[in-house]
Amino acid sequence: MALEMLTNFVWLVVKYLLLFLLAMAIYFGYKLFYVPLTFRRKFAKYKNVYVTEKFNPIVGDLKPSLDDINNGRAYYDNLKKLQSKMGGADMKVYIQGFQPIITFVSNKAVKEVVGLIPSVIDRADIRNNYSLKFGGLKFADGSFINCASTPDIVERRKSLFKLLGISTSSQHIPVILKMAAQTLSKIQEEKEVKILEHTDYMTNKVFMAILFGKDLDNFLTEKHDYEAPDGTIEKYSLVEYFGQVMKSYHVEGAHPAMFFLPFLNKWNIINPWKRNSNNMRRLKSICLEKSYVVLKIRTQFGTRYLNWRSLAKKISLMTCYCSSWVEETQFLITLYQCYTSCRSILQHSLN
Repeated sequence: MALEMLTNFVWLVVKYLLLFLLAMAIYFGYKLFYVPLTFRRKFAKYKNVYVTEKFNPIVGDLKPSLDDINNGRAYYDNLKKLQSKMGGADMKVYIQGFQPIITFVSNKAVKEVVGLIPSVIDRADIRNNYSLKFGGLKFADGSFINCASTPDIVERRKSLFKLLGISTSSQHIPVILKMAAQTLSKIQEEKEVKILEHTDYMTNKVFMAILFGKDLDNFLTEKHDYEAPDGTIEKYSLVEYFGQVMKSYHVEGAHPAMFFLPFLNKWNIINPWKRNSNNMRRLKSICLEKSYVVLKIRTQFGTRYLNWRSLAKKISLMTCYCSSWVEETQFLITLYQCYTSCRSILQHSLN
């Protein structure tokens, strides 16, 4: 009886393994042979489209470049002969690996394509597009980087530019002077000074102090619960917490199941998607509850004017990116988005 059960179990495992291998063979056969061949056949019938003479599976039309490299030539040497072969073609189609690619090579074709492009192109809204919302891109959810130009977003942009103006930002001069003094005191202790690093650091500290208030150092060093991959709860400061979440999202984006079961990225029903979603929600909650700007608006105007659940969704998580001390002006400027979001929503509510 036990032997029969073991035999049935082994056969079941072998059967599903064979089915999996068959499915993979069909999938790769489809991607490596069917798609490229039908793509070539589709465009080969047009006289003004150049299709490469020979189909090379797996490497595709990278083979001429690989041959150039193997023979000691520059990888683009084959393009000299290719130009004479194309003649007066308007388009060129080729296979890069197993990816079909279309290029426009004549001035006429380029002009026609450019004429079809709208003069104003809006941003893709990743909040409603899960094909763009994966891995580290999830941090851009709600920021200006990936938001369509809705009335609310336009209002936020206007508020951002207004906040960055000299007349408005001058109210933060005391904070700027304080951070400058701290930076200068640090410079005096060093024998060799890298001024660019210090100015970047000071700029970051100014934005952080404006966003999170005078108690900035305590805020950044306070420990928060983080759910680790092994199921344990670890303690991290905000800077460390952000780094862990960003790392986990990059690992999630490269997970093999992303290619075969993309719905997991949307529903967050199993790990690592579920765990990362919980950690991200906790990170957003930390920034919302600890933000000096949010607390100040709550104190001055009370909760009757604002939908705080809506506010949590609209505050840009790119502000957290700056707390990891990334020394890039682009990300430092986005730190103001949280402050801008609060102001714009407040203006909306009062109107």
